[in-house]
Amino acid sequence: YFGDITYYIPDGGKGACGWNIQNSDMQIALARGMMGEQSNGNPWCNKKIKILHDGIIHNTIIGDKCMGCDGESIDLTPALWAVVAPDVDGRAHNVEWW
Repeated sequence: YFGDITYYIPDGGKGACGWNIQNSDMQIALARGMMGEQSNGNPWCNKKIKILHDGIIHNTIIGDKCMGCDGESIDLTPALWAVVAPDVDGRAHNVEWW
């Protein structure tokens, strides 16, 4: 898949997969259009994915749904953003993930 990556502040709220997500967790929120309307028990929940950015592959899991993401874009927790795109100001375009 290819899409933009951004970050969001979960700050302990329950994500679409039903568990509390902290800013320090290394998780992503999948675009609503890909994840669909189902939240808890969604087959995408807890799936391992890889993100390729600047030639480096990062491992993570899907733990939430991004209501504002279009297409194949994903939202990263702040901790994951700090590792994947620390020098990017808010949005990286056309990032590959699988």
